[in-house]
Amino acid sequence: MTRTELCIVGGGPAGMMAGLLFARAGVETLVLEKHADFLRDFRGDTVHPSTLNLFDELGLMDALLERPHDKVKDIEAVVGGHAYRIADFTHLPGRARFVALMPQWEFLDFVAQEAKRYPAFTLRMESEGVAAIGRGGRVTGVRTAAGEEIAARLVIAADGRGSALRAGLPLHDLGAPIDVLW
Repeated sequence: MTRTELCIVGGGPAGMMAGLLFARAGVETLVLEKHADFLRDFRGDTVHPSTLNLFDELGLMDALLERPHDKVKDIEAVVGGHAYRIADFTHLPGRARFVALMPQWEFLDFVAQEAKRYPAFTLRMESEGVAAIGRGGRVTGVRTAAGEEIAARLVIAADGRGSALRAGLPLHDLGAPIDVLW
């Protein structure tokens, strides 16, 4: 049985960022990602100013922006032949006064490469966490699709909206405070 301090199920933006931050803090971290790579279609190809400012605080924004991206400083809409500015990011606090349009696979690859610089970080591609392992009402690890059991002091289910891990837990879903249908 593999043992780790922290097992994160899901190598999307939330899982990879959590992995990077915990590894930077010296916590032994294992991220399980079910796919072989990050090269696929995602719905999120924007990095918002608040996220960019977080990367700036971490000292990583300039390196992130070396990856292919476009900058959007404002958004206009044309209605009835008239142009209206509906968003202007140039007055936001911090250095990131724009939205970066960046393929999510670039973003994820960047975070993975940064996290791999820390000895406490391990990323396992093609390794899917499918069930939480518990004892005495407490989650104590993860079972993978291959049947491997990973013991962990802490488990983070970052495997998306249709989380297999969360589905098996006795949790009450509060829903999402967003009115967007995917």
